Amino acid sequence: MQNNIPQKRILKREATVLVSSTKEEAFDYISSSEKLPEWLKKVGMIPGAKHVEELDDSYDKIGQQRKVIFEGGSSAVEQLLTRNFPMNYSYKINQFSNFLKNMSDAAYGELFFDTVDAQTRITWVYSFTYKNVLARMFLSLFLSVSYKKFMAISLRNAKGELEK
Repeated sequence: MQNNIPQKRILKREATVLVSSTKEEAFDYISSSEKLPEWLKKVGMIPGAKHVEELDDSYDKIGQQRKVIFEGGSSAVEQLLTRNFPMNYSYKINQFSNFLKNMSDAAYGELFFDTVDAQTRITWVYSFTYKNVLARMFLSLFLSVSYKKFMAISLRNAKGELEK
């Protein structure tokens, strides 16, 4: 399976944080199904991860899936697209059970881990497809106002946990 992240008809945002940990520790923590609820917390109207159900034996091989259950009961399915330990991984999200199902068929996450001055820089890039021009306008506003903040705070949460 290859990284099939579309390059057209998407809206993209990114957030970055520097962490005092190794790339290996940061990669393991961020990609962990068990640890996801520790750092992916509610921010504004965006619910945090409540728990994760692995739909396959694990979530460390390309093609494997997990279902993220959010506070309030909504969910989405993630499928691992690429995994290059400890440098990066990417995933596709679909089967939204919340309002996003009316706006987007899929979203894509990419996480990059690199070393900067003895720290690890984590860069999280998120891309949403959109179904039509109205969905594009709504998602653009949502991503600019709410989701970019959610990503930044989530990475700061991960930093706090990794640096304990």
